[in-house]
Amino acid sequence: MKLKLEGLVFTFLWIGVQINCLWGYHLEFKGEYFLIHAWFANLFFVLSNMMLLLLLTSHHNGSSLFEVLENTNSKDVTKLE
Repeated sequence: MKLKLEGLVFTFLWIGVQINCLWGYHLEFKGEYFLIHAWFANLFFVLSNMMLLLLLTSHHNGSSLFEVLENTNSKDVTKLE
């Protein structure tokens, strides 16, 4: 349950930061001076993406794709099921 709650919190955080980055719209297209706001919005964007990546990598269960076969000869090779 804790993982689901963390996932929801980080999802809403990420969406909120994406919306917050709309300061760039005012800076780029409308020519209004929002440089400080856009800088902080981008800083929060980078930090939230780093937190999301840390969450994803900390809860990832790695598994090997291939099994290691020991002492195999080309004559004795069998297909794995």
